[in-house]
Amino acid sequence: MARTHSAFKEMIADYEFKREKTITDAERFMKYQISFIESYFDQDLNAIEDEYEIERRHLQETLIASIEDRRRQIKDDKDEHNDNDDGNVRTKRNLRKRTADPTALRTEPLSKRRAVRPSTLHNIHNISSLEDEELETEYLSMKV
Repeated sequence: MARTHSAFKEMIADYEFKREKTITDAERFMKYQISFIESYFDQDLNAIEDEYEIERRHLQETLIASIEDRRRQIKDDKDEHNDNDDGNVRTKRNLRKRTADPTALRTEPLSKRRAVRPSTLHNIHNISSLEDEELETEYLSMKV
């Protein structure tokens, strides 16, 4: 019984050694994978930051160029306006005032106005007698 006990202890020691070796190998592989993923993440992050900076600079340059063009255009317009003035006093343009009711300004009688038709005709080949009369009166009014 002493022999089996010592052989069993040796066998257990071999298994424990293999187990410890497997655990240390797994820990090393895990650390390797984590470092690889972190470096890959850092590369992606740097690439995205570089892309962001390039795009930001491009937008900033475009905006500055647009502002400079607009300033140049305003200055040219002002110079052109001053050249056209020839010392005359500037006058302010007065725009006509619009009323709330657009039909209030019309002077033509209602009979000369075209009647409101439906926006879509169901069958363009069949024209009702009313529509035919309207078209005829419009045509005659255009001839006059």
